[in-house]
Amino acid sequence: MRASEAIKPETNTKMTTILTSKETSEHSTYLEFLCENTSVHVSVMSCGIIRVIVQNTAHRVLKGSGRVFRSFSEAVAAYKSEAVRSIINAAQAEVAS
Repeated sequence: MRASEAIKPETNTKMTTILTSKETSEHSTYLEFLCENTSVHVSVMSCGIIRVIVQNTAHRVLKGSGRVFRSFSEAVAAYKSEAVRSIINAAQAEVAS
C-alpha cells in the first residue's frame, strides 16, 4: 500500500490517499484507493480511457459501472468531492510511475 497526501482547500488540512490495490494486465491498470472514507476504483486502459467507480450507497444500490473519461483532467473536473479528486490525481501519478 502506498499513501500520498493532498491539501484540502477549504480547511487547509491534509488528506491522505491510500492505494489499497493495484493490478496490471496487458491492456489496463486497475487501482483501488481509499481517502476520507471514500473508496474509489480507477481503471486506466492502454487506449487512454479512464473509468472511475466511486463506492458509495448509490453505486451499491444501482450496481453502477462508474463514469468514463478521456483524460485525467476531465475526470478531476467532473467531481466536486476533494477526496475523489485527490484519488484521481494519485491514480494519475501511480500510472505515470
